[in-house]
Amino acid sequence: MQAVSERLAYRLNALYPKVVTDAGLALAQTPATGGPADLEGDAYCTVVTYRRSGEPVATPVWFGLHGSVVVFRSLADSGKIRRLRHTADVLVAPCSALGRPTGPAFRGTGRVLEPGEEAAAEAVIRRHYGGIRRGYKKVISGAQAVYVAVTPA
Repeated sequence: MQAVSERLAYRLNALYPKVVTDAGLALAQTPATGGPADLEGDAYCTVVTYRRSGEPVATPVWFGLHGSVVVFRSLADSGKIRRLRHTADVLVAPCSALGRPTGPAFRGTGRVLEPGEEAAAEAVIRRHYGGIRRGYKKVISGAQAVYVAVTPA
């Protein structure tokens, strides 16, 4: 039986695509002239991953910056993680809460972090969001999740 927090995380994950803007195609067709510094001061970034067909899919995420590396957390069985495991190439751009890009994208390589790297990644994200992140993390703590690091190409 799933914990309440896990059920909530999965329901939010199912609702999110219905309310966000899919900017994947537009971002994939625009020159990637940005860099991680363009994310400074933003609350969200969109991560574009690619289906096996090559179709880009954009997903807004909470993130943290560790130098030039972008880290974020996602449900372990989410579409973006499945796509990332197949194709590590990604685009990242600052965006609004609804996924509308607010700055230039940059190309990167994403990888799912090992369990021993997750605490450091969460600390980076928590530094970015403070108390809001701690509260959010408690609400979804029961969900199976992974952390991803995106290194600029």
